Amino acid sequence: MRVEIVKYNPEWVTIFNCIHCELNALLMDFHPEVEHIGSTSVPGLASKPIVDLLVGVDSSVNLEDVACSLNKHDYIYYKKLNTTMPYRRFLMKLKNAPPHLFDKKIYAQDEKVPKELMAYKLANIYVMEKDTDHWIRHIAFREYLKSNPAVRQEYEEIKIKLNSLDFWLDGSEYHEAKNAYIRQVEEEAMHWYCCAV
Repeated sequence: MRVEIVKYNPEWVTIFNCIHCELNALLMDFHPEVEHIGSTSVPGLASKPIVDLLVGVDSSVNLEDVACSLNKHDYIYYKKLNTTMPYRRFLMKLKNAPPHLFDKKIYAQDEKVPKELMAYKLANIYVMEKDTDHWIRHIAFREYLKSNPAVRQEYEEIKIKLNSLDFWLDGSEYHEAKNAYIRQVEEEAMHWYCCAV
């Protein structure tokens, strides 16, 4: 499997803004804070054409309620990831997907997500408690890349190099391959961000 990496597209900001408005309306009772994160949030950075959104809530006790609320509105819920990452809930928004792909909207432990679904992925939604280390890590990484062209370029080159390899079983393997670099940059970013704010 090859992971698609494309040049930066300003349309990603428009997609984020549309989903942001939708999330604010659907989650009005939770007063969410919604942030555009990941590579699509960094101008000039090549990325997979999938927008990442961070949805912050006031307390971790609301995570499941938020996930279930979004799941009722055609967001696919990866419940299977709750065990390994209990501090967050992960959902996916599809674009122009055939109705049969919405037949199953929750994927629990040991359930395989059909590869067909990936072709219609528009956005990843990460729900977590605001102002925790996990929350700040995402914001710091984004701001660090925006403020450091050399680091941004190095990260892009790593992604393009990994993309040229054609042996990934799935997107998870690709993410694992770039995680060593990301962890190193995140450490620098956290220190830089905490000193800057």
